[in-house]
Amino acid sequence: MPSSKKVAGSSGGNIANVASPMKLFEYMASGKAILCSDLPVLHEVLNTNNAVFYPPDDLSALTGAFSRLLQDSQLRKNLGDQAHNDVLKYSWDERMQTILSYFAAKMEQ
Repeated sequence: MPSSKKVAGSSGGNIANVASPMKLFEYMASGKAILCSDLPVLHEVLNTNNAVFYPPDDLSALTGAFSRLLQDSQLRKNLGDQAHNDVLKYSWDERMQTILSYFAAKMEQ
């Protein structure tokens, strides 16, 4: 999931610091290893247990990280399995349960 330090939004502004691409959740659900740019916003969902990061706009680092994944099938499996498990908490059912729990707690106060 390569991204630059700057991601243009529809307004023309840079949304790299706030963007949460839907494809990220699709990648996680696929159970495959994720290779992505090291953007702070992505760390809200991804970590070193479920993805491999490289500095954005650094082709050499991207190539090295990709080679590492190609050579290490166990790493690919571990990352993919963890990403798949982690994405479950972002399902619509889980999100709705979190919202309902919040309101239920507020009503008890």
